[in-house]
Amino acid sequence: MAYIVDIEHQKMQDNINQLVAELRSVYRSMLPGTDGSGSDGDQAQIEAMAFADDYIPGIPEKLSDITGISQEKLPFPVKLKAEESALLAKELELLLNHFNFYTIFPEKCPLEMRYFFIRSIWNNEYVSVAFGRSNIEFCEKDIDTCPFPEFCNDCEAKDSNVKASTSRRSEYDFDPGEMFG
Repeated sequence: MAYIVDIEHQKMQDNINQLVAELRSVYRSMLPGTDGSGSDGDQAQIEAMAFADDYIPGIPEKLSDITGISQEKLPFPVKLKAEESALLAKELELLLNHFNFYTIFPEKCPLEMRYFFIRSIWNNEYVSVAFGRSNIEFCEKDIDTCPFPEFCNDCEAKDSNVKASTSRRSEYDFDPGEMFG
C-alpha cells in the first residue's frame, strides 16, 4: 500500500514540476528583449500607455485565457502538501504579476493558503492591462465574511472606523429643512 502512495505522490510531484516549468516559460517569454510581448521601449511612451489603460476599459477575460494556463492544470489544493501549495502560489503570483495582476493578501497569510484562493478565481474574468497594475482582492473587508480572520485585522479596523465615523456624524446631523424653512 505504501508503494502505491509513493507512486501517486511521485506522479503528483512530476505534474507539479511540469506545471512550474510551464508557468516559468510563460512569464520568461514576456521579459523585455525576448520575442514575447515584453518591451524595453521609451519610458514616456510606457507611462502614456499606462495612463490610457487606466481609463479605457478592456474586455473581461478569464485569467486562464489571459495566462494560457487552464484551471485543469492546477491541482486541487487538498491533493497537495503545504510546501507544494506554497510553491505553486509563489509561481502563480509571479505569473500574474507579469500580466500586471497583483494579488492582495494579508501580510501574514501563508503561501500555502494563498494557492487555494488563487486557484479559486482562475476562471474569473478580469480586464487585462498592458501597463500599470490591476489588483485582485480576496476580502470584502466585512468582518462577518472575512476569509482571513486569523491573519489580519483589516475588517475589525474598518468596522471600528465605520462605527466611530457614524457616532461622530450623529453629533452634527441636522435637518436641511430647518435652514431653508
